[in-house]
Amino acid sequence: MIAGAPPVAGRGAWDGRAAQTMGARLVETVEVRVGREVAVAERRLKIKFVAVREDSRCPEGVQCVWAGNARVALKLTRARMRAATVELNTTTEPREITYANYTIKLTNLAPRPVRDRQPKARDYVATFVVSKKN
Repeated sequence: MIAGAPPVAGRGAWDGRAAQTMGARLVETVEVRVGREVAVAERRLKIKFVAVREDSRCPEGVQCVWAGNARVALKLTRARMRAATVELNTTTEPREITYANYTIKLTNLAPRPVRDRQPKARDYVATFVVSKKN
């Protein structure tokens, strides 16, 4: 499920986030639609997917020499800390950022461009893996 979207039939109350503990390290995967915010890490960290700043990824149905890159802007907030506005990439660095002892990694951006058609800005959904540093 995507943050800000209605529940999908058959998923019950599942909120679209998968979390697991690896030793003392929390790892959580979350999908966020552009313009939306989601709270992760037991609601200690908020991630707002502000915008797609660039999407030069190779369109589906086209053979490209380079895979291209998409760059997204995020606003990260945590109580009693200054908010941070950051940008992450799908192919080039940085693909992850550390903020407030959490690492946020961009793992996917959907949809991909299609030959002769860029996705509409409102259709983008980003997938992040959030882990707490020990």
